[in-house]
Amino acid sequence: MRIKERRLKVGLSQSKVASAVGLSRVQLSYYETGQREMSSEIEQRINDYYDSFYIDYNFDAKFDYIRIRFPTNKVATIISDVLQMEIDYFQTKETGLYGYNLLYTLSNIRVLNSELGSDRGVLIELAGKGCRNYDAVLDEVESTWSAFFERCREYGGHATRIDVAMDDKVEAIRLDFLAEKVRNGEYLSKFRSNRVIDSSNMVNKSTAGVTVYFGSRQSLIHFCFYQKNHEMAKQLNIPLESVDVKNRYEIRMSNEKAEAFITHYLNDCDISKGIRSIIADYLTICEVDRKTGEIKTAKSWYNFLGHVTNVDLRLEPVEPTYITKLNWIKNQVGPTLKILSEVDRLKNTQVLDHIIEDTELKENDEKIINLELAEIRDYVV
Repeated sequence: MRIKERRLKVGLSQSKVASAVGLSRVQLSYYETGQREMSSEIEQRINDYYDSFYIDYNFDAKFDYIRIRFPTNKVATIISDVLQMEIDYFQTKETGLYGYNLLYTLSNIRVLNSELGSDRGVLIELAGKGCRNYDAVLDEVESTWSAFFERCREYGGHATRIDVAMDDKVEAIRLDFLAEKVRNGEYLSKFRSNRVIDSSNMVNKSTAGVTVYFGSRQSLIHFCFYQKNHEMAKQLNIPLESVDVKNRYEIRMSNEKAEAFITHYLNDCDISKGIRSIIADYLTICEVDRKTGEIKTAKSWYNFLGHVTNVDLRLEPVEPTYITKLNWIKNQVGPTLKILSEVDRLKNTQVLDHIIEDTELKENDEKIINLELAEIRDYVV
C-alpha cells in the first residue's frame, strides 16, 4: 500500500506524520505525490510508524459452511476422489432435502445425490461441525483446504455457498460500539441494508447479546457479527466469563461471490487476510476529528482490521464419532432411562434390559458402532 493510502487509512494529518518521522510537511507531501523519490530508509521509517498503529489480535479464522455442487450422479467417485473418504462408512437414507433423493452422512459430513439425469447432480454440504470433522480428515490424509478446493474444481464442482468466520477472544471491536455507530449512521458501506439486534437490555437475564447484520440474506454476500460468548453462555447455561471466544465475525457468500472467494483463497491461501480484506472493502466505521471536523476511519476499526496474519486455518479438528447420539441420550432420554432403571431396581424387574435385548439394530446403527471403534485412517482413502 502506498504511503498516502496508509496515512489516510489511519486517519492522520501530513503534519503529524511528518513530525513523527523527522520530515517537514512539504517533504512528506512530495513523497506522497511522487514528486520526489524517497530513500528506502525513509520509506521504512514511515511504514514502521504506521505499523505502530496496528494491534496484533489473535484471531482464529476458519471455513464455517461449505456447499459445492457437482454435475454428476457418481456419488462414490465424489466421496472417494474429492473428499478422499470411503463410502462404506457413510450412512445412507432417503431424503427430500434441496430436491435430492439420497443422503450420505458420516457424522456431520453430508453428501447428497439426485435422481439419475437430474441437473442437481451431487452436493457436498459441510456445516460448522462438518467443516471441523473434515479438518480431521484433511489432517489424516495430509491434505489441505486448498487441495480440497482444487479437487472440487477438477471434478467440475461449483460453490453455491461459502461461509468464513473469525473468532475473537479479546473483543478487538466492541459490538455495542459498532451497533451505536450503525444507529448513528457513522459508517460507509456497500450494503444497502443493515440490522441491529440488541437483546442485552431485555428484562429476562438470559441474553443473546448484540448482533449486527450488514446486507440481506437474499444477497450474494452479507455479514453477521455477534457476541459469541452470550450465545454459548445461554446455550450451555454457563457463566459468560467462562467462554473464551467473545465475538464472531462471519461472512456468508453464495454463487458468484462464493466462487470468487475460492479463487482468491487458492491464489493466496490466507483465509484471515481474505476475511479482513472483504470486510475492509465493504465496510468502514468512521469518527469525526474533534479539531478539524474531518471524517476519518475510526482508530479502533483500523486496529481491528489492520493486522491479522499467520492464522492457521485448520483449528481444533473434531473427529466424527457417535457423540451426537450420546448427547441426545443425555439431554433427551436420560431422565426416562433413569426412571426405568430405578423402577427395575425397586421392583427387582429387568424391563430396561429386555428393551435393549429386543431392539434390533439397523444397518446404519451398525455403521455407527463400526465408526466409533474405527480410527480416522480406516475410513479415508
